[in-house]
Order: sequence, then structure tokens, then C-alpha cells
Amino acid sequence: MFEGVAMVTAEGLEALVSALSRVGSDGDSDQERVDQLAVLERVKSAVGAAQVRVTAALVESQAQVAQAWLDRARECSDAGHFDGWRAARGQARAASVDDEGAATGQPSTRSRRRGSSGLTGVAAQVALARRESPVRDAQHVRLALALTTEMPHTLAALEAGEVSEWRAQIIITETATLTSEQRTLVDAEVVGPVGDAGDARDVGEQVGALGDRELARRVRAAAYRVDAASVVARAAKAKAERRVTIRPAPDTMAYVTALLPVAQAVAAHAALTAAADTARAGGDERGKGQVMADTFVTRLTGQTAADAVPVEVQLVMTDRALLAGNTTPAQIPGYAPSLPSGPARCSPGPVTR
Repeated sequence: MFEGVAMVTAEGLEALVSALSRVGSDGDSDQERVDQLAVLERVKSAVGAAQVRVTAALVESQAQVAQAWLDRARECSDAGHFDGWRAARGQARAASVDDEGAATGQPSTRSRRRGSSGLTGVAAQVALARRESPVRDAQHVRLALALTTEMPHTLAALEAGEVSEWRAQIIITETATLTSEQRTLVDAEVVGPVGDAGDARDVGEQVGALGDRELARRVRAAAYRVDAASVVARAAKAKAERRVTIRPAPDTMAYVTALLPVAQAVAAHAALTAAADTARAGGDERGKGQVMADTFVTRLTGQTAADAVPVEVQLVMTDRALLAGNTTPAQIPGYAPSLPSGPARCSPGPVTR
């Protein structure tokens, strides 16, 4: 159906998209549908692998472009042409994977273990193509570079559809503190084709059968065997980054998330669970999750009831929504979700118009 070089062109891939839109016809049997689902999952992984290769090739090509602009910037600097130097430097940054390296013309001083905050120029191009944010696509760029240069077995498993792009990202994340050589060793141990007896075997299929947590555990264990010091240092750094964050949730709710050392997190959850079990045993009609959530609020704020929050929430709504029953949602400044006008009109406390 798709043959020759034309298949790997953008036009050929468009034809593939068109063909996929016809999958799932009413004439298929249930067995055929199950087989289609299995193959489509492999297609998704293979597409992810193709994107990895294309992204890595784009990074390499843009690196050459960046180097050419850096050479031009040096020429302008030597000639005392400030405007030309500044323009060339900007072009070099736009094509570079590493902003710092492009700006100075020297290798980046950022540690690879920490991860560069660059990737802006290439990530912006990838983001535009993938219709995602540059921050998200900076991760895609790093994934592509790691798989193509350090983890060939994981890339091969992705191409074969045995490992999803998400699973590949787990492997990359769990080996983030390792050097390139150490990452390659972990890749060979966890996903590679060499067994305990030295016989060739397909470990990719076995890895694909693992759950996310089990895969992360195996990779973490292999990383520890390769470089225990870096894993311990990573754990210490993670402990120093403990924090509490808030983010919006649908239906005028929000998530308050605490990132804690595991012992503290388990202790906090156990205390809330014990409080919920005690309340339920005493005849409390609230669900266990509701009691835990309310106890969480009361213990943090010191108030007697979860609803008695001594905080003024400023609502911004139109006069028509406030007085004439208009359905335009209210807004909470600095908070993403909208609040339906009905609940907003009934909300206690002052309303900012």
C-alpha cells in the first residue's frame, strides 16, 4: 500500500493518516478489532520512534546552522560590527540546543546531569510542529537525544512497539543522573538483548509487559548498581526540593499537592486515614475520602470545620451576571478556572465588580 521513498515524505505520511481514518469499519469482526487495537498500539510507538529520529536529525542540522552563525558572529566581532554580531548571535541561539553554548561559542558549563534549561530554539520549532508548548517539547528533544545517542535498545523497543513513548520517558527520567556511558549500560541491562547466560533474547517484549512502577523500579535498581553515589545524591536533592503546590481542577475544585520524603508522606496519609476510620466508626456519614479531606483542612488551618475558611476569595463578574441572571462565568484573579455565575452569586463574602 505504501512503498518506496514516497512513504517517508510528509505527503506519504499524510496518506498514512488518511488510511488510518478508515480503520474501524462496521464490517470488521470483534477478533479483527482486537487485532487492530494491538497493531495500532504498535503503530503509536513506532510513530513515537520516528518522531525521535526526526527530532534528533533536526537538532543535528540546527547545530550546524548555529555553528555557522557563531562563525559569522566572530567575524562581525573581529570587524567591530556590533549590530551584525548581535544579529548573528541571536540567530545562533535560535538554532541552538543550548542557549549558553550558543551565546558564548563555548561548550555549556551546565552539568548534563542537572539538565540544561536551554533547548529554546529547537524546542520552539518542535513545539510548533507538534502543537505543544516549548517547555513540553524541550522534554521531547531531550528524549530524542538520549535515545539516539545513549539508549539504542530502548529506541529499538520503541520502534518495535514493545515500549511506549511514555515508558521510554520513564527510563530516561530514572537515568537522568547518570553519564552517557552509564546510561548505555543500564539500557543494555534493562532493555538490551543479552540474558544472564549470554544468550540472545528479546527483553523489549518483557519490558513492555511491565507496569510503569515496576519498570521504574527496575531501571532505578540498575542505575543504583551502576552508580550508587549519583542515585543517593539525587535522593538528597529531591528531599531539598520538598514543597506544597496548588493547581486548578474542574468544577471549581483545586488540588493541593505536597511533595514530601516518603516517610513523612506515609505518616501524614496514615494520620488522615486513622482520623477518617475513627470518625466513620463513630457514625460519621461522610465518605472516608471526604473525612480525610476535611481533616486535612481543619488540621492545617486550625479551624473547627472545613467550611469555615477565614479567607476572602475575590470574584470578578459582570453586573449582568450579578444582578440580571446572566450566565457569564465569574473569574477568580490569578486562578485559571471560571466559576459558574449561579454559585458565584451565592458565594459568601464580598464580590469585586
